[in-house]
Amino acid sequence: MQIKEAQEKLKISSYTLRYYEKMGLIQPYRDENGYRNYSEEDIHKIERIMFLRDINVPIEDIKDILNNKVTFQDVLENHIEKVNT
Repeated sequence: MQIKEAQEKLKISSYTLRYYEKMGLIQPYRDENGYRNYSEEDIHKIERIMFLRDINVPIEDIKDILNNKVTFQDVLENHIEKVNT
């Protein structure tokens, strides 16, 4: 699905989708015209990113989770510790 369909489905702005791409969190397929096309896997990844952002997980930590450098549990425990101090 193209960016307009993705933003409507996810209820986020196209700016946010482009920001996630710029930060290296997602890499949507580009067709021959250069249009972004989001797969269902991309949509699920974006939903996960949105959840993590909703609980104020920093972009760098999200990147590490998505790249399997750390576990979600590790990041969450560190985040909870920071919030409680």
